[in-house]
Amino acid sequence: MNDLTHVTSDYETYVSFLEQKRIRDMSQRPEEWVISNSLPKKITKDGQMNHFRGSTSVIRLSLPDREACQAAQTRLLRELGSRLVPLLPETFHLTIHCFSNENNTPGGVQAVLADVDKREGEIAAAFRLIAEQYGGQSIRMRSLGASTNGKDVASVKYAPASERDYTILMDLYNRMNKLFPENGDYVPHVSLAYFKLEKLSKEEIDNLYATLEQIHEELPLDIELDIDRFVYQHHEHMNDFRDIFSIRELR
Repeated sequence: MNDLTHVTSDYETYVSFLEQKRIRDMSQRPEEWVISNSLPKKITKDGQMNHFRGSTSVIRLSLPDREACQAAQTRLLRELGSRLVPLLPETFHLTIHCFSNENNTPGGVQAVLADVDKREGEIAAAFRLIAEQYGGQSIRMRSLGASTNGKDVASVKYAPASERDYTILMDLYNRMNKLFPENGDYVPHVSLAYFKLEKLSKEEIDNLYATLEQIHEELPLDIELDIDRFVYQHHEHMNDFRDIFSIRELR
């Protein structure tokens, strides 16, 4: 199936796209590990989080869902911990839409911060409308399994569990995308760990993909997103997210 340029498809088409993408990611394992060009912006040579300024909109996971994803992360770290930079479980979230950051806004950190400041008023206005319409509701997400595209990150991929869940999720995404348009497809996921700036051996690659399949087969990872936990955040790096405002506060 071809990638979706914009999230304008129907529920069944979108879910099929997400399912097929996860299958492709897992079937196209690299014979030789390649470190992506974008990864050094987030990870340092000594395996620490690099400064990566910007802003984003995410739904924070509930404690039970966070613990479920942490179980998947623990399995990964047990097998490949020396090759991974884990995300802090207390930061686990499902991203709705990124805004300005050092990947998508040219001109360096000061340009990013200026753009963040410029956009916050209209983002807050959009959040207020969302609070009025969806406050107190939730979105059920079905796990498609843990996976990686063999580049930056290992994550759990998700699809909306029903047409209702799809409609609300896409409405949130499209409202944010209208404020900061992005190219590419929206693939709901919860990130577990970044890769270090080191090449994995053939044996480690095989172990990585085998572990991801075991996580998919053995761990229950469906989640339910509380829209009141939809937050706008600033980030200093990928383990340092700071809430600016939330749906819960604006209800």
